Amino acid sequence: NSLLAVRDINHKYIVVEKGRKGMRKNIIKSVSVVMLSLVMMIVSAMNAQASDIHESKIGLGINSEEGEIEPQYVISCTSPSGKHLMKGRGTGRAYYGAYPSKDLRIVGQGSQCSYCYLALVTENNPFWGTTTCWGNYAYYNPHCEVGTINMWTTSFGYSSSNGDAFVRGFQFD
Repeated sequence: NSLLAVRDINHKYIVVEKGRKGMRKNIIKSVSVVMLSLVMMIVSAMNAQASDIHESKIGLGINSEEGEIEPQYVISCTSPSGKHLMKGRGTGRAYYGAYPSKDLRIVGQGSQCSYCYLALVTENNPFWGTTTCWGNYAYYNPHCEVGTINMWTTSFGYSSSNGDAFVRGFQFD
């Protein structure tokens, strides 16, 4: 080992040991720890049995026949229930595309969510208790309360059942 004299910022001399043995030892220790960790992870993975691995399905609700999970409704609103709470807005019109498109696709019941302001136009009137489906529908969020609904959108769909997961995400008062 050799000694080295170094002047510090106060212009005093400090004697330090010159060499790299300490640094070399720290590098060897670090590499050893990393290698040991990798070996332990590989051994653990090799000891896992195929029977320890279970397949799972993700969704909402439960199908009682098979015990599988299936969607109940789409949570897409800020209301406490997660459902759109719709209020009637009279006759609504839905045009395909951007304003001032004249491609009128639906004339039907207009409604709007009282929480998130999503506007909806349905071919059939969902406020009637006897309506079994919406038929053609369109939706758009103007982000504010509106009166009569005249919307320009590309968000169109068709529902043949009130059991549809998207449709069940709406409540009509």
